[in-house]
Amino acid sequence: MNRKYMVAALTVGLILLLGLSTIPVATSDSGSGGARQDNIAPYAKPSSSGGGQSQYGYGPENMNDLNTYNMHWVSTPYNYAPADWFQLTWSQKYTIGSMYVIQHGSWSHASNRNLWGCDIQYWDGAMWVTDGTLSNMYANFQYTFVNTPTTDSIRISNLRITGNQASNPCVYEWYVYEGEGGIAADVKLEPQSLNLDSNGNYVSYHVLGFPEDPDYTPYDVDPTSIEVEGVNTDLKYGTVNNNKFIGKADRLLVEDAIGAPGEEVEVKVRGQLYDSTVFEGTAVIKAL
Repeated sequence: MNRKYMVAALTVGLILLLGLSTIPVATSDSGSGGARQDNIAPYAKPSSSGGGQSQYGYGPENMNDLNTYNMHWVSTPYNYAPADWFQLTWSQKYTIGSMYVIQHGSWSHASNRNLWGCDIQYWDGAMWVTDGTLSNMYANFQYTFVNTPTTDSIRISNLRITGNQASNPCVYEWYVYEGEGGIAADVKLEPQSLNLDSNGNYVSYHVLGFPEDPDYTPYDVDPTSIEVEGVNTDLKYGTVNNNKFIGKADRLLVEDAIGAPGEEVEVKVRGQLYDSTVFEGTAVIKAL
């Protein structure tokens, strides 16, 4: 091959390789175990009880930026830090199935600043609930949620640290994966076609039943738990009538989900039964 063309080809190849190297490992990670899933952590706002600061390159935003070479550290006393935490908070609720945390890197490893134990917690709307407690952690760790909570916040708290410097543990990257939405519910919205020019304040939603779990009925629905598009609904309208659970959701929530007139979209309805079983269904609605 002509030397000039060979140099040109090598240059193009190098540019392509460099370009590919800057593409993030987009919202998934094989280290999480199981099938490839969307990582919802980048959609969250990260925070902590305090430590590494953004102005010095160690801020909380490093925990979910899909870059495993930078990190956020939390300032703790030695060995045991029950008051310190790492946290992710979303603008909507998700049903959380599992998470994977990279805690080891240039600053933190099995013999230095190692997060040996912690509590995994989620926010239930009123308080932090401990889903599980981990110990004997000498490496990056995976956790599968026991309660599969539907929540907008999770955190790693009650920290225990070991190593030559048994303080200031690090999170290099935090991946979070959605879990199953619970049992399937048959739901619909009324009206099924929404006039965007009308002035109504609410859209009715109906929980008709649970086809795969006929032992449950709409009478088992906990009205305090219903969410439409991740936002709690107005409790004063929740009732069972003609074997249907009927409630009302803020009309603006549904309009935001629809987008443009003429589009037919699915609106997600989630909730719990009185025995804490999670259910989820989608209803189709079209804007006029």
